[in-house]
Amino acid sequence: MCDESDCPCMFAGKAFKPGHVRKTGCQTCNCQNGSWECSENTCSPKCTVEGQYVTSFDGKSYTLPKKCRYVVSKGSNWTIKADFSSSEVVLTKVVIELFEETYTFEDNTVKLKNGKDITELHRSDHALVFWQSSMFVLVHTSFDMKIQVQMSPIIQLYITLPRSHTETISGLCGNSNNDTTDDFTSSNNIRESSSKPFALSWGYDLNGNPQCSREDIPALCVNSANEIYAEYRCPGLNNEVFSNCHSYISPDQYQAACIQATCNCGNNKNDCLCTALGNYAKACSSLGVKLGDWRSALNCTITCPTNQAFSYNNVICNSTCSSLSGNDPRCELQGDPVEGCGCPEGTHLGDENVCISKSKCPCHYSGGTTPPGQKVIDGLLCNCENGELQCNKDCGCTKGKVCYHCSQGWMKTAQKTCESRLKKL
Repeated sequence: MCDESDCPCMFAGKAFKPGHVRKTGCQTCNCQNGSWECSENTCSPKCTVEGQYVTSFDGKSYTLPKKCRYVVSKGSNWTIKADFSSSEVVLTKVVIELFEETYTFEDNTVKLKNGKDITELHRSDHALVFWQSSMFVLVHTSFDMKIQVQMSPIIQLYITLPRSHTETISGLCGNSNNDTTDDFTSSNNIRESSSKPFALSWGYDLNGNPQCSREDIPALCVNSANEIYAEYRCPGLNNEVFSNCHSYISPDQYQAACIQATCNCGNNKNDCLCTALGNYAKACSSLGVKLGDWRSALNCTITCPTNQAFSYNNVICNSTCSSLSGNDPRCELQGDPVEGCGCPEGTHLGDENVCISKSKCPCHYSGGTTPPGQKVIDGLLCNCENGELQCNKDCGCTKGKVCYHCSQGWMKTAQKTCESRLKKL
């Protein structure tokens, strides 16, 4: 009979020796007596919607049954909704209603309620909304909830609650009470035993009628060509480039999701495949696990516009010309680095989505923008240099001359010389 203390611990289909430590950014687990002894999870509750696959705030995973519009999550003053394509098993739109504000994420654009595009950053009383890279947009609310939307190639949704939240919430993401047994609570406040009636209670037709009647999401692959492609490519999750993460997150569930998503994708099978592989990479990154260049290894490279460059570690803080003109609020909110296109180090994103050196950046101020160099603004002599606007209140006057601001219309404007003092002004 073996001693219990000699028993290994199992994780992701692998055996680990007693005393082995698995450490992530959220918790530490030790192999003791054949089981894992883990510290408290210090990460904030997160809900993910990756196509038809949902993981609740409390960690319960399930699949959605129909191509509906769903209430993903809602609180007392906010609601997050997501729409499925009528033809493919992909999300096509996310709508966030926050107090009196509405943000719509669709077709790689973010729009305000009035139809105006958010191309870089938008700030209101209730949220800060900004592009983290060419692929991701972050909404940070006044009550510290973070909503991250992957915009391309296919929409994915990530919602993170503050650890201190006490608000009653509901929807597909559950109620975030550290109890998975009540995650399937319907919109009628009935605790369902399975995911289908629960999910459908939060589903609508796209015209707003409850009880979604749109077609089911196929449980099996409906496209044989896509199936062959998926079964050949999705095992790439076992590639050595992901090996650093295999002892933290099992690739098995992600591989099954990859096959299903790619099978039902339609004509954009490579986009669906690479998005599914990227979901595993993102989960690994959120735990602080470093991966290799998986996109190049698995033929999922991203083509960037103009002179931007792809990176797995885009940091938005002070990365644009406009951010140089004042304190960049994004610097305080920067979370994990995100992948996507951005400006190479030493350059900043200009108004035309072209990366330029700091010395060529225009300066942004309340009245608009001004190019590098000197300019009189509101009666002040200003100099735009390296994206920063410096204005001299004395107008640069020398030799006893006094600065005069045109807004002070009560002053006489004739230049005073020794000769003019003898004349009437």
